[in-house]
Amino acid sequence: MTNLKYLREENLRLHLMIASFESSRSWRMTAPLRNTVAFLRTHHVLPEISQKISRGLLRTYHWHENVNFHETRQSRIAVLAHIYYPDLADEIAAAIAKCGPRTTVIVTYVDTKALPEIEAAFLNRQITNIEYLLVENLGRDMWPFIQALKSQSLNDVDAILKIHAKRSLHLERGKGDAWRTSLINGLVPNESAIAHLAAEFAQNPRLAWACPSEWVAGNESWGRNKQTVKQLLNDLDLKRPRTLVFPAGSMFWMGRELRKSLLNLELSRVDFSEVPALDGSFEHGLERFIGSWSLATQMIMYRTEYLPTTRRRTEYPENIRIDQSNSQES
Repeated sequence: MTNLKYLREENLRLHLMIASFESSRSWRMTAPLRNTVAFLRTHHVLPEISQKISRGLLRTYHWHENVNFHETRQSRIAVLAHIYYPDLADEIAAAIAKCGPRTTVIVTYVDTKALPEIEAAFLNRQITNIEYLLVENLGRDMWPFIQALKSQSLNDVDAILKIHAKRSLHLERGKGDAWRTSLINGLVPNESAIAHLAAEFAQNPRLAWACPSEWVAGNESWGRNKQTVKQLLNDLDLKRPRTLVFPAGSMFWMGRELRKSLLNLELSRVDFSEVPALDGSFEHGLERFIGSWSLATQMIMYRTEYLPTTRRRTEYPENIRIDQSNSQES
């Protein structure tokens, strides 16, 4: 009875405190601000503002201004393609074919039974300069990515394209495919434009990465990944920037310095998830590390566009959430 009486008295005291606070002058004065914030959250304005701020940290690179560019210097290009779904191998091969016949290609896969279908797709596209690498199904596409980065064939490459057979089955039907298509179309428009971008990487070692403008993510996508990003940066004696910017969807062009830093982390298989990846997993943190590292080292980042203005990310397709994934392949 004594405990019950105490709880009732404590409950009454708290109710009186809340009533006093809500009737205070400061509470009434800040009401318009609270209402404004509530409106912005309800109408999803804050994430869009965050995305615009993130885009502002990147330099704009217009594909349409460079489609007829003829680079005299033959830049060296490589593509790292993780193919979890073999039925998407032809779509991936078609995209890689736009990079030119001299492109170095490393294909990672997780099932030996899928290899003949994958090989046939690349042979049909007349892509022969390929290294096939069997990897464990860990960390969605990120563990295969780290394994492919170790290849000695990348040592003299100027620009590397990271691409994968993305389906994102945790999304509503069709949205994962739309996301993949949007990313691929924004990364590989045609051979001439790709050659020009590769030349940009070759001539500017401070260029870290490039991805489609509509897929630049920012602070709205931190999720539960800050600690992982902080630890990874600490391993390189860097401090975590307060602002986040990274290529959502884990497909992008990258330069030599980013490859070097990722390898310097000396990541091992125990770092990556064996179960379907959730927000807060190591691989989600590693995705965000790519942008945070670029900011911490003051590297240059490109957001590619066809026109001076692009549609919002949420239109490719609507309401895709990029901060969580229940799929091992991403």
